[in-house]
Amino acid sequence: MADGTTTAPESELEFSLAEQWALHSAVLDSLECALDAETGPEPAVALAILEKAESDAFRFTAFEYERICVRLDDYASSDDTPNVDREPAAAIVERLARQCPSDCPR
Repeated sequence: MADGTTTAPESELEFSLAEQWALHSAVLDSLECALDAETGPEPAVALAILEKAESDAFRFTAFEYERICVRLDDYASSDDTPNVDREPAAAIVERLARQCPSDCPR
Protein backbone atom coordinates (compact mmCIF):
# COMPACT_ATOMS: atom_id res chain seq x y z
CA MET A 1 0.00 0.00 0.00
CA ALA A 2 1.29 3.46 -0.87
CA ASP A 3 2.17 5.71 2.01
CA GLY A 4 0.56 8.75 0.37
CA THR A 5 3.75 10.76 0.03
CA THR A 6 4.84 12.39 -3.18
CA THR A 7 8.42 13.00 -2.14
CA ALA A 8 10.98 11.67 -4.60
CA PRO A 9 14.02 9.93 -3.17
CA GLU A 10 17.13 12.07 -2.87
CA SER A 11 20.80 11.27 -2.98
CA GLU A 12 23.70 13.34 -1.74
CA LEU A 13 26.93 14.37 -3.42
CA GLU A 14 29.86 16.25 -2.01
CA PHE A 15 31.06 19.32 -3.86
CA SER A 16 34.31 21.24 -3.48
CA LEU A 17 33.96 24.89 -2.52
CA ALA A 18 34.65 25.92 -6.13
CA GLU A 19 31.97 23.49 -7.35
CA GLN A 20 29.50 24.80 -4.77
CA TRP A 21 30.12 28.34 -5.98
CA ALA A 22 29.74 27.38 -9.65
CA LEU A 23 26.52 25.48 -8.88
CA HIS A 24 25.13 28.42 -6.92
CA SER A 25 26.05 30.94 -9.62
CA ALA A 26 24.65 28.83 -12.45
CA VAL A 27 21.36 28.12 -10.69
CA LEU A 28 20.96 31.71 -9.53
CA ASP A 29 21.52 32.93 -13.11
CA SER A 30 18.98 30.38 -14.35
CA LEU A 31 16.45 31.43 -11.73
CA GLU A 32 16.87 35.13 -12.51
CA CYS A 33 16.46 34.51 -16.25
CA ALA A 34 13.39 32.34 -15.70
CA LEU A 35 11.78 34.92 -13.43
CA ASP A 36 12.48 37.68 -15.95
CA ALA A 37 10.94 35.57 -18.72
CA GLU A 38 8.03 34.44 -16.53
CA THR A 39 8.30 30.87 -17.82
CA GLY A 40 6.68 27.69 -16.52
CA PRO A 41 7.79 25.30 -13.78
CA GLU A 42 11.57 25.77 -14.23
CA PRO A 43 11.75 28.58 -11.64
CA ALA A 44 10.29 26.29 -8.97
CA VAL A 45 12.91 23.63 -9.65
CA ALA A 46 15.74 26.17 -9.79
CA LEU A 47 14.50 27.71 -6.55
CA ALA A 48 14.43 24.31 -4.81
CA ILE A 49 17.98 23.58 -5.98
CA LEU A 50 19.18 27.04 -4.91
CA GLU A 51 17.58 26.72 -1.47
CA LYS A 52 19.27 23.35 -0.92
CA ALA A 53 22.64 24.67 -2.09
CA GLU A 54 22.40 27.75 0.12
CA SER A 55 21.65 25.57 3.15
CA ASP A 56 24.60 23.25 2.36
CA ALA A 57 22.15 20.38 1.83
CA PHE A 58 23.46 18.84 -1.36
CA ARG A 59 20.77 16.15 -1.52
CA PHE A 60 18.85 16.27 -4.77
CA THR A 61 16.28 14.18 -6.59
CA ALA A 62 17.13 12.53 -9.91
CA PHE A 63 15.09 15.22 -11.68
CA GLU A 64 16.99 17.98 -9.88
CA TYR A 65 20.30 16.34 -10.80
CA GLU A 66 19.18 16.25 -14.44
CA ARG A 67 18.34 19.96 -14.31
CA ILE A 68 21.71 20.65 -12.62
CA CYS A 69 23.50 18.75 -15.41
CA VAL A 70 21.75 20.64 -18.17
CA ARG A 71 22.20 24.02 -16.52
CA LEU A 72 25.86 23.49 -15.60
CA ASP A 73 26.67 22.13 -19.06
CA ASP A 74 25.28 25.34 -20.57
CA TYR A 75 26.97 27.44 -17.90
CA ALA A 76 30.41 25.85 -18.41
CA SER A 77 30.34 26.58 -22.14
CA SER A 78 28.82 30.07 -22.00
CA ASP A 79 30.96 33.06 -22.96
CA ASP A 80 29.30 34.94 -20.09
CA THR A 81 30.54 32.52 -17.42
CA PRO A 82 33.53 33.65 -15.36
CA ASN A 83 36.61 31.58 -16.16
CA VAL A 84 36.92 30.56 -12.50
CA ASP A 85 33.52 28.78 -12.71
CA ARG A 86 34.03 26.89 -15.98
CA GLU A 87 36.17 24.00 -14.73
CA PRO A 88 34.17 23.33 -11.54
CA ALA A 89 30.89 23.42 -13.50
CA ALA A 90 32.26 21.00 -16.09
CA ALA A 91 33.58 18.73 -13.32
CA ILE A 92 30.11 18.42 -11.79
CA VAL A 93 28.61 17.60 -15.19
CA GLU A 94 31.25 14.92 -15.79
CA ARG A 95 30.73 13.37 -12.37
CA LEU A 96 26.96 13.30 -12.75
CA ALA A 97 27.27 11.96 -16.31
CA ARG A 98 29.30 9.01 -14.99
CA GLN A 99 26.73 8.31 -12.28
CA CYS A 100 23.59 8.80 -14.37
CA PRO A 101 24.66 8.79 -18.03
CA SER A 102 21.16 8.82 -19.50
CA ASP A 103 20.21 12.08 -17.78
CA CYS A 104 23.30 14.24 -18.29
CA PRO A 105 24.82 15.79 -21.40
CA ARG A 106 28.46 15.19 -22.22
